[in-house]
Amino acid sequence: MKNNKNIFILFAALSLSSCEKEIVVKVPPYSSKLVVNSINQVGDPVAFQVSRSVGMTEYNYNKNLTLANAKVLLYGDGKLVDSVVYDQASGTYQGHHATVAGVSYKAVVAAPGYNDISAVSVAPAMIEMKNVTRIKQARLNGDGEMQDEIRITFDDPAAAGDYYILSFKMVNTATDTPVALGCINTTEAAIESIYDENIDNTTCLSEGDIFFRDELFNGKTREMRFFILSSYLDRMSSDINLFIVLQHVPESYFRHRKTYLYASENSGNPFAEPSRIYTNVQDGYGVFGVLNADVKVMQ
Repeated sequence: MKNNKNIFILFAALSLSSCEKEIVVKVPPYSSKLVVNSINQVGDPVAFQVSRSVGMTEYNYNKNLTLANAKVLLYGDGKLVDSVVYDQASGTYQGHHATVAGVSYKAVVAAPGYNDISAVSVAPAMIEMKNVTRIKQARLNGDGEMQDEIRITFDDPAAAGDYYILSFKMVNTATDTPVALGCINTTEAAIESIYDENIDNTTCLSEGDIFFRDELFNGKTREMRFFILSSYLDRMSSDINLFIVLQHVPESYFRHRKTYLYASENSGNPFAEPSRIYTNVQDGYGVFGVLNADVKVMQ
């Protein structure tokens, strides 16, 4: 019986090995395109990082894809306002024209051997936070931990289609280092997750990127409420400050940032759905955006 068992195991192993087949995949030729990354604040000159895309067979983590021989032009409301030059020290293209709210900016990038690319971004107005209030020990969370409430009030413009990214950043200003803030909770129906899932008051939101748009409150004064662990906020002092940043952003950057974070969080996960990072660059990749932000500081 023992010999029969060994013969069966050997036969099974041979049958499995005979199922192996080497498949050669012919990768189609890839045409490299220009890539631009340029996120700017209203009032500042624009800055661009220009590189090139590569196919899967050429990609190498340590490979420098930056291009130093590109020509970058910036147009404002159809008129040339800046010829952006390459800065060797930073490896980026640095402009001189201070961007202005309300202007439609178009970036055109050209480089030898590549098709020209372009992208448009209308610089939004600054939306000021009229009031920021901290209510200490406002509630207990689901784990029985005390949370403070932060209330933020602002006026949304009358025109529909405004997009916002809110962030809470605690910083030790004496050492210029970030201080952990933990999860942000909210009861706000307008808040969107990067997964486009429903959010409740137990959802852990990132302190750096809280997304919402004005579909539920267009043209109105809006008060939004957020909850942060009291033990974290009690660390605030003359040196440790809480910076609250309300960014008014173009829709293109809003979509780019959400899809970028989604792809980053699912990188290396074989069970995640394939994701594509949104780009507003015509005939290329990347993003060009001009944003506007209001900042409030709590100590």
